[in-house]
Amino acid sequence: MNAKKEKLIAYRNAKCRKYGCGPNRVFTERDIDAIVAAQPRTLAELAKVPGFPADGERVKKYGADIIKIMNSAVTHDASLRSCNCFDQ
Repeated sequence: MNAKKEKLIAYRNAKCRKYGCGPNRVFTERDIDAIVAAQPRTLAELAKVPGFPADGERVKKYGADIIKIMNSAVTHDASLRSCNCFDQ
């Protein structure tokens, strides 16, 4: 599996635990695949991914973290945690 996809799944799962919701309430597997395919490096680029409009709730809640993940060059989960994505 793609490392960025794994990180997005881990991030989504952390948010689900925090909010007590199912994974599709954060974003779906299809959303994750679209993000990985688009490789957005900015919020403006993320806003071009279907399901992530610039003024949408997902971009407001998760956009900055998604961009941190997509811009990261980390190869393991411990490094990802240093971006504070799991603390918000």
